[in-house]
Amino acid sequence: MKFKSTMVRVVVVVVVCMVAGMSFLLQSFPPGDAKRYGAWLFAALCGGAVLFSSWYIKRARLSRFAGREAMSLTALYEQFFHDSGLPQEVVLQLWQAAAQTLKLPAELLRPTDRFDRELQPMAEWHIHDDYNERLAAWAEGEAKQHGMKMDLMPIQTLGELITLLARLEMGCAVKP
Repeated sequence: MKFKSTMVRVVVVVVVCMVAGMSFLLQSFPPGDAKRYGAWLFAALCGGAVLFSSWYIKRARLSRFAGREAMSLTALYEQFFHDSGLPQEVVLQLWQAAAQTLKLPAELLRPTDRFDRELQPMAEWHIHDDYNERLAAWAEGEAKQHGMKMDLMPIQTLGELITLLARLEMGCAVKP
């Protein structure tokens, strides 16, 4: 599922809920000011639901890393990427951009984090938790800037993605 299709679904669901709710409220309240207050109340409830779902998803995603100690980005490079031959500046720049796209602290992420485990979208909230799709779109955009098209299917970990993008940026052969 692509990022745009997910957003379209979210917008459609919100619009349908708002129209149905507004219709119900306008039919249920007597004419006059009560209609206006009911409509505003419904809109506030919808907004509250959106804010709650965002907060809940963020909290649940961060709880996956609750037992993990924060690691400085320099230590992360030294431990995981030093032997790769890739420049530290490039790797850490891509790492921070990926963490920002995933809306997770860069210090808690590890190259061994798998897209189907630690970074997996929450099953019950998948329509709102589309950060992996955003990351894929970001990675494809990075590759496009270098005139390449990437097949992200074989990539299973965050480290593999960062290594691939760093090699692409350095002009090395691109092999997942």
